[in-house]
Amino acid sequence: MWAASRLREFMPVADLAYRLTGFKKFPPNTHIFASQHLLSTVALMLESFRERSAERIHVLGKCYSTHPDVFSYLRQRGFDVNPRSVHFDSHEAFDDGFDVSTQDVCARIRDLLEVNTNAGSRREDKPLVVIMDDGGMLLEKVNKMLLHTPALSDGARFMFGVEQTSSGWQRLQKYDNSGSLVLPVYNVARSFAKLKYESPLISHFTMPRVLSNITQTRNGQKGRSAVGVSSKALILGGGAIGMNIQAHLNETGVIEAKIFDPNLGKSSSINKNEGGQHGEDADAAEDTVTENGIFTSSTDLEPLLEESDIIIGASGKCSLHETKLPLLKDGALLLSVSSSDRELSAPSLRCNVSQTNDWNQRFRVPLVCDKSRSNGNERRTVNLAYSGFPLTFEDRCSNAGEPNEMQLTMGLLIGSVAIGVGRDTYENCSDRRTACGLIDVDEELQRGLIQEHIAQGIAEHVRHKYSMLIERELARFA
Repeated sequence: MWAASRLREFMPVADLAYRLTGFKKFPPNTHIFASQHLLSTVALMLESFRERSAERIHVLGKCYSTHPDVFSYLRQRGFDVNPRSVHFDSHEAFDDGFDVSTQDVCARIRDLLEVNTNAGSRREDKPLVVIMDDGGMLLEKVNKMLLHTPALSDGARFMFGVEQTSSGWQRLQKYDNSGSLVLPVYNVARSFAKLKYESPLISHFTMPRVLSNITQTRNGQKGRSAVGVSSKALILGGGAIGMNIQAHLNETGVIEAKIFDPNLGKSSSINKNEGGQHGEDADAAEDTVTENGIFTSSTDLEPLLEESDIIIGASGKCSLHETKLPLLKDGALLLSVSSSDRELSAPSLRCNVSQTNDWNQRFRVPLVCDKSRSNGNERRTVNLAYSGFPLTFEDRCSNAGEPNEMQLTMGLLIGSVAIGVGRDTYENCSDRRTACGLIDVDEELQRGLIQEHIAQGIAEHVRHKYSMLIERELARFA
């Protein structure tokens, strides 16, 4: 199904990365630790690694972004898939559970570094450790381990990482800025190829799911709600995705969509690419921007929450603190297009209903309200879509996109791994500072992948396909 030989067929841009880097095969005793969304794109990539002599591939997924068929396929093919890839406890924050999962992986990496430290001088005796992360949690944990255990630093000369998300980049940047990121990490997240050519497409994957959830709720297919013929929506986060959602919701003619993002008030103009993605303190901004229904003052948030029928989290961090939950309308619909379940205080909400291990569902949650703020109504409930996880992966990842639609990022990942394996700085460097920290992705690799991305017409395909899906959902409002 996802054999390595099909990489060129399904993801020619990703396959090109091998030819651009001249990569042939991994050295003996290579261990790849991949903390990734377990989708068909990743299955194809991992099979291509195995075809090039990488036999020890350890995989950790995230429950909400693990396709059940991919999970089963990888296990049947003999990949070392962590069983906690499908762990979910509705009364636990996902990040807390995933922290336990990464601790287990980190312990295995530590064992390999100890082998490197104690092994003889022969290179073939020393395992090469490659860490491919999505969100930076595993890389951060490994970095802390190296900082707290200097004796492992010699073994760490045979290790490097790759990070592909902006949230992971932000997590690692504080160490890089202080000179305390003590392993090389290829920064795919901030590569100009990803930012300019693929990130703008993300909102196209998200929008049909947002509209579908609103339509089904409005039509009474998913329980009683505040979403009616005419509704108000509040988008928490004014980045590219938030702006795109606002525009489409306003197109319906029956939904008035507003944006709240305190970070936008920190500059004189609205940055449509980066707003809402900074992870900065929401209470720090005082200026108010009301252009095009965009609000930035911390004093705006509470009245906006009180009037809104639909709340959409798009900031990349916790944008709806649990102390604000009592302000929500009875029957309000909560949607996340961010990462993990942190955006809308989903763990706090889920604790108000029976415990379950099934994340692929909508929760109708009673609000446990502060009586002083509840206007005498203490029986309100809210609708939490997909357990508070990003809608992109809803319905067990059945709408998460086709391999050819995300192949530019996969090519950047493959190319960075290939270049990392070929570098000799991590092996021979006597001054760790010159080899470590965040490393820009090779510009020649990026230009080559971009050229093929354009030639394949991927952006046009994505825009056309998802525009059709969006138009279909918009028509259901008429």
